[in-house]
Amino acid sequence: VAHGGGKRCQEPGCEKSAKEPTDHCIAHGGGHQCQEAWCSKTAHSAGGYCTGHGGGKRCEEYGCETKALGASGRCWKHGGGKRCAESSCNRPTAAQSSFCSAHADLSGKLAEIERAKSAGRLTAKEATQMRASIIDDFMC
Repeated sequence: VAHGGGKRCQEPGCEKSAKEPTDHCIAHGGGHQCQEAWCSKTAHSAGGYCTGHGGGKRCEEYGCETKALGASGRCWKHGGGKRCAESSCNRPTAAQSSFCSAHADLSGKLAEIERAKSAGRLTAKEATQMRASIIDDFMC
């Protein structure tokens, strides 16, 4: 499917891969559903349950029953998952980012100032003042 082959989701306008045993992607209800009564979430293990009902991998830390994050085999509390790329920050990364939501927002605002400066909409002095103001607001 990664190169264009395989079944596609039958939802109009959706180009994602269909998940067996259905003709839809996971976002449109495809794949195996959790076996817990009244639960419509996707099952994440051979046992047939969603992570909320005990499916999927669990943290490797002795006595911890929390869901494991990524390839680490551990939950967030025990060192699993991705951390913000900012060296002084230990928060989880935002979706599709190397930074937490706060640092991703900060870097986006700083990049916007640089684009405005490059386009001539801000002077160097104005850009410096705006950067200082945004960083001050972020630190508070």
